[in-house]
Amino acid sequence: MMIRKMIVVTILVAGLLIAGLSQASDAIIETRYLIVSDATGKLSNDQLKLQADQAQVMVERLLAFWAADPGIDRWGKIRVVFDETRREVYSSVFYWEQKDGGRIRIVRVFKSVCVDSAVTNGYWLFWQRNHTSP
Repeated sequence: MMIRKMIVVTILVAGLLIAGLSQASDAIIETRYLIVSDATGKLSNDQLKLQADQAQVMVERLLAFWAADPGIDRWGKIRVVFDETRREVYSSVFYWEQKDGGRIRIVRVFKSVCVDSAVTNGYWLFWQRNHTSP
């Protein structure tokens, strides 16, 4: 029983390490409010730049509409990670992560060709307007 638990834990840790390494090797595009990367490795630098520019425009529109502060001084730029779909479900997920003693905001987009799904779920941008911490 103990050996099975160790095997399961080892597989989970290996999976997390591999996922982290693959994301670290991807191209990164930085805009005024975003740090955009492609976890799939399928987008060319030009395609990733186009996606990053589109996301930046949408973020600026949302910030203007909600008269919201991007929160860069407090939390840094928002990280947008384009990833493979899961079971053909196209979506985006916002979450907070601890890094270097602080909190960072991440939006994972499960479909690399669809910036709008991440940005139209704009709650992750203006949510901070009414909350001091998650």
